[in-house]
Amino acid sequence: MSRKFQTLEAWVGDAISDQDKTDPTGAVKPCTGLAALYVTSNGATKEVHATPLPPGKTYNPASLANKLQQKIEGYAQDLGNGTHQFMVHAFYGGENQPSAAHPIRTIDGQVVTGDEWGRIAETPNEKGLTAQLMRHLEAKDTMLMKVLEGTFGQWASERTKLQAEVNDAYEIVREVMMRQAADNHANNMAQLEFQRTSQERKALMSMVPAIANGLTGKEIFPKGSADTAMLDAMARNMTPDMVDMAVAAGMIPREMQAAVVARILEVRQRDHDEQRELARVPPANRDGAQDVQGN
Repeated sequence: MSRKFQTLEAWVGDAISDQDKTDPTGAVKPCTGLAALYVTSNGATKEVHATPLPPGKTYNPASLANKLQQKIEGYAQDLGNGTHQFMVHAFYGGENQPSAAHPIRTIDGQVVTGDEWGRIAETPNEKGLTAQLMRHLEAKDTMLMKVLEGTFGQWASERTKLQAEVNDAYEIVREVMMRQAADNHANNMAQLEFQRTSQERKALMSMVPAIANGLTGKEIFPKGSADTAMLDAMARNMTPDMVDMAVAAGMIPREMQAAVVARILEVRQRDHDEQRELARVPPANRDGAQDVQGN
């Protein structure tokens, strides 16, 4: 003879009258609550309804079971057609953890007993085929969700790894660029220093004739060359505004102002042309600071 499945009403009656749940002292713990939960496809649970049962009162199992079934069927109808799994828990002695559980299935929003479920699943007709297709669809959806979870998890892991590699590459490129910028700055400063010292040496060399003639009291170098070097050196360190100030102070005659300004501009233009020509000559050494042209 096949085993008869227990109905929800029968299970509730057994749960609220259970005398086997005792505390450490041996005292029987009364049933203090019932709760219906929806079981999702991945095994998680969501509470549908909870019924507290304060001790000291008498409860009707049929009324309690009917209320739980209404709540379950109302929740199942919101989920749409198909089969859905629920669980009813019983709590004892005011504890938060259940001590008894009863599975419940719904088909198209209606609770079915184990007998009905077995007959539906095995009947070789339209209802049996529908039940079988629903089980297959549920199993397929569960398998699909697991595949999607695994795929998305793998993608997330690979993206995290790729992002870490991109960050490392960016750090390397940034460090190389900063080092290159520092090297370029150092080279530019060296070239500027070389140009400055070259100009100072050129100015000093241009003053040699005048200094030599002055120290010896003799015209070792042609006086005209010495005067030209002195005037060029003065012109490099003066501006037209300084000439105006010197004229106003009486240091330079006003009638010579135009000639002095013209000489300053001539010297600067000549120096500019020399630098431009030198820039066109390729350096003899890769390090411009070591090249005689200063490039």
